[in-house]
Amino acid sequence: MAERDEPSSAKALETALEWVRRWHDREPARRRRLEARDVRSVRVLRPVQIRLTSVVETRSFRFSVAGPGSTDVALEERPHDPFAHELPSPALEPLLTRGSPQERLDTLGVITEPCVTCASTGLRTCTLCDGTGIRELAPCPVCEGGRRRCDVCEGTRRTRTGVELTRRFTRHESVRVHEDDGHEVGPHALLHLVEHPTEGEVVHDQVAPQLHRYVGRGAGGGYRDVPTAIAQRVDALLAQSAPDEGRVVMQRLVLTRIPVYSIELGRGRTVQVFGEPPEVEPERLLRAWWTSAMPIVAALAMIVLVALFLFSFMRDVD
Repeated sequence: MAERDEPSSAKALETALEWVRRWHDREPARRRRLEARDVRSVRVLRPVQIRLTSVVETRSFRFSVAGPGSTDVALEERPHDPFAHELPSPALEPLLTRGSPQERLDTLGVITEPCVTCASTGLRTCTLCDGTGIRELAPCPVCEGGRRRCDVCEGTRRTRTGVELTRRFTRHESVRVHEDDGHEVGPHALLHLVEHPTEGEVVHDQVAPQLHRYVGRGAGGGYRDVPTAIAQRVDALLAQSAPDEGRVVMQRLVLTRIPVYSIELGRGRTVQVFGEPPEVEPERLLRAWWTSAMPIVAALAMIVLVALFLFSFMRDVD
């Protein structure tokens, strides 16, 4: 495994312990803190963090009765595909850095459809005389022969339906950190060690309506006809970024050098702390002792309960 080991120092140890403390303080009852006496050595790795931020648009229709005086643009038929309509989008770049969703309501127009209330006859049964045409032994004052003009379509036999489109823009983020093909940090982490002079410096920043291919440093070129490993990892992430619903309308790809502190605890155990807020992998090595004992306690309690039940059952039989 290609690594760049750095000498263990007081500063590296202090920083690593501080990160673990911040990780512990998020769930102090379930996580164990590390003390300097628990640590045998600390190494600092310098991987690249791959952060892909996507703005995803979802759409839905809303249909409502339009008044007879409506002057909206008429549509030919009831729309079924919300993404068939090209509409101007709001400024989406602020969503790439802030997570507050945006919502827009757009009026598409009106459609005319056969009136379902009167079955396209323009007439309805009079509710005052129940369709008899007679009210208190006299002709019904509001209808003729038990039928009256439909108050929904106003006798036109068709209704006007307004069509509105709700568009919601939300921010989704995927983070991968990869060092090489044989080493992972976290169950879904991708690490690749890339030489870069400054920790925390942005290696690559790419913004587009939708990214299809990584075109930054390390993507190949010159005498290299085959993309490097990091380009392959980024392209794999881009291929997985399609949402289950909606569509991607803006993306930002940022590659940043980040520190990963590899802490050796002894007896072949090593934990790594990284990210903001800090995460620890594998987390099980720093769980509170009682969380590990809970399954054993639960199993013993179940055995005791079963034994008591069998003892009570046998005594009743005797």
